Amino acid sequence: EFRVLFLWPELPDLKLRRRLTNHPEEATQPDWSPDGNWIVFTSDRESRENYDIYKIGVNGRNLQRLTKHKAYDSAPAWSPDGKQIAFSSHRDGSTGIFMMNAEGKHLRRVTQAEVRAISPSWSPDGKQIAYSANFAGSGIYVLDMLRKDLRRVTPMGIWSRHPVWSPDGDWIAYD
Repeated sequence: EFRVLFLWPELPDLKLRRRLTNHPEEATQPDWSPDGNWIVFTSDRESRENYDIYKIGVNGRNLQRLTKHKAYDSAPAWSPDGKQIAFSSHRDGSTGIFMMNAEGKHLRRVTQAEVRAISPSWSPDGKQIAYSANFAGSGIYVLDMLRKDLRRVTPMGIWSRHPVWSPDGDWIAYD
């Protein structure tokens, strides 16, 4: 059985859906580029159980592998200007948030090495990244990309993960 990414119309008209990938391995965690031309996703298509980040045009063409590392790369998220992609990775012996440009170049870690950070989410203005971390207990943290300020935004003692910003940037939803 093939695991595929599909584009679905707003209403579930099965005749209008469009297959983007066609590969026996998993394709998961899609995120739209801000211009609507690309979808970035996680897949183990090159090496089973070794997930990397890929992007594909919404027409199903121009598949590009953006990361190639033995680490588990996941949860890609486009920056609002479409120039960067944040993602989780278990490089350097600990899971953290990394960033690269939209072509998979200029990769760098943006979280502390001793913090297990996952699920990055860009603020609408692109100045902050929210993420889940196990640092002094599980919680949602926000990193100011300009000042390099880090603050916890969820109460201590409450399991919280998968942050998502509201369109106006005033709220963060999480589970």
